[in-house]
Amino acid sequence: MPWREQLDQLIGPLVTTAVIAGLALASWQQANVLYLPIVLLLAVAFSAYVGGFQQGFISAGLSWVFLCFYLFTSPLPVRNWFPNWIVWTAALPAVALLTGYLHRRACEQEFKPWRGNVAPFRLASESVPDLAVILLDRDANVTSWNTGAGAVFGLSSAEMTGQSMKRCFDAQEITDGAPEKQLKAASDQGRFEGELWCVRKTGGRFRAKISIATVRDDDNKVAGFTVSVQDLTERQEAESAMLLRAHQQVAVAALSQAALVGTDLRVLFDHAVTFITQTWAVDCCEVFELQQDGRTLLMRAGVGWKSGLVGHLSVEATEDSMLGYALRSPEPVIVKDLRSITHFAVPAFLKEHNVAGGILVVIPGQGAPIGLIGAHTMREGRFGEDDLSFLQAVASVLGTAHARRLSDMEKEKLAAFPQFNPNPVYEFAADGQLTYFNGAASTMALTLKKAHPTELLPPETPRLVSECLASGASRLGLDTQHSGRTISWSFYPVPAIGRVHLYAVEITERVNLEGQLRQSQKLEAIGQLASGVAHDFNNILTIMQGYASRLLAKTPREDQRDDMEQILNSAERAAALTKQLLAFSRKQTLQPRPLDLRETVANMSRMFERLIGENISLKVRRPDTLPAVNADASMMEQVLLNLAVNARDAMPEGGELRVETDAVSVDAVYAEKVAQARPGNFVRLKVADTGCGMAPATLSRIFEPFFTTKGPGKGTGLGLATVYGIVQQHAGWVEVESQVGCGTTFAILLPAVAGEVAVAKVETESPDAPRGGSETILFVEDEALLRELGRASLEELGYKVLEATTGLEAVILWKQHREQIDLLFTDMVMPGGLTGRELSERFRADKPELRVILSTGYSADVSGMDFGAGARTAFLQKPYRPPVLAKTVRACLDAK
Repeated sequence: MPWREQLDQLIGPLVTTAVIAGLALASWQQANVLYLPIVLLLAVAFSAYVGGFQQGFISAGLSWVFLCFYLFTSPLPVRNWFPNWIVWTAALPAVALLTGYLHRRACEQEFKPWRGNVAPFRLASESVPDLAVILLDRDANVTSWNTGAGAVFGLSSAEMTGQSMKRCFDAQEITDGAPEKQLKAASDQGRFEGELWCVRKTGGRFRAKISIATVRDDDNKVAGFTVSVQDLTERQEAESAMLLRAHQQVAVAALSQAALVGTDLRVLFDHAVTFITQTWAVDCCEVFELQQDGRTLLMRAGVGWKSGLVGHLSVEATEDSMLGYALRSPEPVIVKDLRSITHFAVPAFLKEHNVAGGILVVIPGQGAPIGLIGAHTMREGRFGEDDLSFLQAVASVLGTAHARRLSDMEKEKLAAFPQFNPNPVYEFAADGQLTYFNGAASTMALTLKKAHPTELLPPETPRLVSECLASGASRLGLDTQHSGRTISWSFYPVPAIGRVHLYAVEITERVNLEGQLRQSQKLEAIGQLASGVAHDFNNILTIMQGYASRLLAKTPREDQRDDMEQILNSAERAAALTKQLLAFSRKQTLQPRPLDLRETVANMSRMFERLIGENISLKVRRPDTLPAVNADASMMEQVLLNLAVNARDAMPEGGELRVETDAVSVDAVYAEKVAQARPGNFVRLKVADTGCGMAPATLSRIFEPFFTTKGPGKGTGLGLATVYGIVQQHAGWVEVESQVGCGTTFAILLPAVAGEVAVAKVETESPDAPRGGSETILFVEDEALLRELGRASLEELGYKVLEATTGLEAVILWKQHREQIDLLFTDMVMPGGLTGRELSERFRADKPELRVILSTGYSADVSGMDFGAGARTAFLQKPYRPPVLAKTVRACLDAK
């Protein structure tokens, strides 16, 4: 009991003792003690009022003893004090009784509202006999104790009424002050819930959930507490049982997993006894395997046994023995106390290990038991239904593993046959009869909506089976088509067993990829051819344009000038045609700048309206914001123009042309499905029509140069090929969707430029007249007419021109006129082993200030080339007119 409560119970007697000590001291000092009776009566009254009757009577007794001692030891005659002694002897208990009564009445008045509620509380608490419901006064003393409390703590109402509730708590909880803390929390908060260790009358500890509610009187003062106590023992036992079952299930699952991966049966036996002893609190565990004689059991695995028994102990499974009885019994054998068993003999090894109880379960086999699995304990009554289920589950796993092992042994002839192959596998006998097919074959047949896996087989399967067995050679790579999917078949003979194994694998994705590769290679080859043609043709066009320009400048007659201009216009159209070829082959010079495709579409919209005609409506959708792309503006216009023309020709009866731009993000999943696609952020340009659409055969060829579905003279077949080449050159790709009668949609995806960029404006070229000079130019060109044209055009402007047909000739002239040569004009591709680039590098190394102009029919040769001299090196693409040649030469010579 805490010291504060002990002090409250002894405050009255302590005060009385202090008063007596004071009076005794005064009498020894011979002071006037006539007031002694009055002081003693006051001490008794104080004790009774503070502590009630009990403390009052104790104080009265102490006072009377002191009074007797004082009078009997005084020198006064007895006749003088005896009457007073009698009066004081009666007065002391009377004062204690009267004052104690007044104390009780005051307490009853104080707790009158509380006492009025006790009877209904008791009636209510008795209606829940399964729960301990207790009523405490404000000092934590029991005032009501229901039947449920008696069942929980083992104490009756009579034993606990008026007693402190602390009697029901564990000593450590009382030492820690837990009950006081909980009551204080309930007083402050109105309610409290928590858990404590409690004790029963028998001394047993148990964990309990405590709920405390505060009861207040009419003045809102704490009048007492209601306490409910819930025994958590059953819940904890249930949780423990659930946890044990979970552990048992995990052990069974682990053992099953080991069995599935083909673990040896005897290793599984060791796993089984280990899992059982780790999961289940047993002292011994073993697996007995029935030997071939059907009468002997050998301990194959065990835990908890003396050394030397596992692997060596043999027990005769006779009918009158415990193991023999268990082996033949249809039900598991559960023994709670081996000493009480009389209907079979207990094995000696169990007695030697002081085994008290045990359980034995048969390990099932095919037609006969495999053996027994058992678990034992040194204590009695250890096994229940959950334990039995656990051991039976372990035995079932072992039996299944044994059955699988037998099945594997019976199918050794199929040891080389991949039964678990994820691809379809078939087996055929020598006569061509199907003897086996695996689950993957059934799955594929179901996927392809075939009634049976044999419907997937190639028609020539019987013949190939016979040929494979006859020759002993495999037959690989026979492809068949089913619902648009390609299946490749391979025949492998197994002469040792007279069988042929047939393996199938779906190669649809590979075939599609190969087709895409072939298409890409075909377009690349056509592009190479087109670029070569364009290069040679550009040389011819340069000669035509050059001489026509010279004649035009020298012809005074107006009608002849018209003829010359027609020649020049035709040459320009031919040059545009070669430009489209170069665009397709990705060998046209790019001038990429950050470009806003919305502006490009807006600029082309007016041309579209004139181009497509009044019977086709144009709808343009542009987002408010769009990332820029790094592109050549003129080539993007060419792409839009070609697509618009293609859409117009697909809608002869009219329709709708839609042009849209938006930003898209391509992920890895999408990139895998679309050829040439890759993950990242892109700007998409879509041009869609509601025209006639295209069949798959036509769709597969639309990007081939010169392929057209239009009549003779109505198309060059380069429009879409040019689109394809330009988009490829801009590191993008084209996606096409088309269906006959439903129109066509072209989607062009170009890489978006990250961050904020300034969109460049296209600058127009100044029309200044060409200027000449007196510098010396080394003109290297293998085409004689073109070389003559260049020489004549430059000499007319005052330049001195040295001509060379090959790079070797140019080297000779360089050695002779090194100091005089101011500019090297050279074709990129020339015979003789030296290219224009190599020539310029050699001469520039000898004379760093040399100016160089490189010219070619296409720009691939200079793609990515670092000239290293800034404006001192220029590039001129064929075909070009003499004025363009003159301006380029003058600009290169004047560059600083």
